[in-house]
Amino acid sequence: GLLDDLASLAGEVGDGPEGRELTRTRALAIASTGDFDEAFTLAQPLPPSVKVDLWKMLAASGPDSAILAYAMEQAAAPAGLPRKTRLRLSERLLSLGFPGEALGWAPGRDPDELLVAAGAELLAGNARAALTLIAGDDTMEANAIRARALMQLGELGQAAATYERMGDDEAAAV
Repeated sequence: GLLDDLASLAGEVGDGPEGRELTRTRALAIASTGDFDEAFTLAQPLPPSVKVDLWKMLAASGPDSAILAYAMEQAAAPAGLPRKTRLRLSERLLSLGFPGEALGWAPGRDPDELLVAAGAELLAGNARAALTLIAGDDTMEANAIRARALMQLGELGQAAATYERMGDDEAAAV
């Protein structure tokens, strides 16, 4: 198939610029099939920009197993990753129940990253840290985290008032 043809052609042209470009194309094609193990292995000797493309693909459409295999082995986001990619990987780790690892991928301080970090702190049982991170943010997402953090702290009246402000009468009745 096409992937075999790319491998053969890359072998023929060697390690020069053409060979690296063919290997890059092959790695990205393999990743598009969901085989991130082979794609990352193939990309290992290539420039960091190729790995950035693989991380973008992983964040956008990689299976949870690949997120766990690759994002979990990193202490923090690799250098050069765009903020949007780091944020998406952080959100995915958080949704899989790994708040500590999610924090390593969203170290910034823009509002979206603070929301992910607050969600991670909340999941880790650090309600006060979550509240600190979203202080002054009155978006629906921040208020949802705020209400859950207040519940975690046993501040049921404040949590109910927050849910009420959000228009969630059912949760406010709790």
